[in-house]
Amino acid sequence: MKSDTLIWVLTLLCLPLGSPMHHSTFPCNFSIPKGTSYGCTQDTVKPHIQQPMNADSSIAADSLHQQDEIQAKIESSDSIQIKEQIESLPETVFLMGDISFADTVVLYDPGAYGEGTGDEPDARFQNSASALGPSNYDAEKDTGYVSLGRGGTLVLCFIDNVLFDGPGPDLHIFETSDEDVLVWISEDGNIFTPVGKTTKIQSSLDIGPYIRPGMVYPFVKLRDDPNQGEQEGLSLGADIDAVGAINSAIRITIEADELFPVKKSTFKEDASHWLSQIADTIRRVPRPHFDIEVYTDSWGTEDFNLIVTQSQAATILNYFLDTEQLTEMTSSVLGLGEANPRATNDTEEGRRLNRRVELLIRAQRDMDENP
Repeated sequence: MKSDTLIWVLTLLCLPLGSPMHHSTFPCNFSIPKGTSYGCTQDTVKPHIQQPMNADSSIAADSLHQQDEIQAKIESSDSIQIKEQIESLPETVFLMGDISFADTVVLYDPGAYGEGTGDEPDARFQNSASALGPSNYDAEKDTGYVSLGRGGTLVLCFIDNVLFDGPGPDLHIFETSDEDVLVWISEDGNIFTPVGKTTKIQSSLDIGPYIRPGMVYPFVKLRDDPNQGEQEGLSLGADIDAVGAINSAIRITIEADELFPVKKSTFKEDASHWLSQIADTIRRVPRPHFDIEVYTDSWGTEDFNLIVTQSQAATILNYFLDTEQLTEMTSSVLGLGEANPRATNDTEEGRRLNRRVELLIRAQRDMDENP
């Protein structure tokens, strides 16, 4: 690893196994040279606001309670009443701005049974890249989305951010044709956890009931519900315009050896080079909160390693507060010793990878409590 490169370690499937940047415990590493804006091209992150859509499209809601109430009224309401209910729902705000949206396509498999079975959409609706970035659906031109086909699958990945469980709904699926979409999320792109289904009146999902606390997810898998919606047509199946992490965070991992001598808690001379870049990232986030977790290898006793990482974590926090004057942010700081190794401790290379600092930076919502 080059010493002049800040490494954002993200669990992606963007490099083949055996590539120079691949490590056994990560599907992929994503390197960002110094000077990169880390996904924020403006002085501050501008929140991306999605207005509620009309009754003929997908909608956004801030509470499952509201969605359930509307669902219960469908059978007894005519289309005008339903439209009024949908349009009265609150907007969905992506506080991290455009960085909140999916960045790359991992898999696109249109139609459940493959080519020539009648399950696939027309070729002009098979541009999977249309699902990337913020919503750009154009109803007049009928563009800006990808069709999944009957029972088809789309797997997307966040590169410059991750999805986490926070207050309210966490994930929003922009679907343009009133089709139901089955949704899964994954930490590593291999094992996917189901988190529910989006429908005409429920396009946002709360992942909290389905996951372990504190986990973050770069991968989202979508599948058309083959038993619902239109069974024929050119744009067959669910039509995906965009996928956004409402609760989105920037995750940064930097080798502790770039900041500290091994098993020491005083900074190296050039540590501020890395930390000042991270501080600039924090400043671009509205009402920032960040988590610091510091880990080390298994050399030495468990108690010693725990104390070392706790001291290193405190040193980093003090730098942000005292040197960078980031006094308006909130934080959570943990030194976790030799827990959660990313590689074997039997080799020098593995021990170096296990000595690491992980930071998670996010914007706080008004409803946040005890972040």
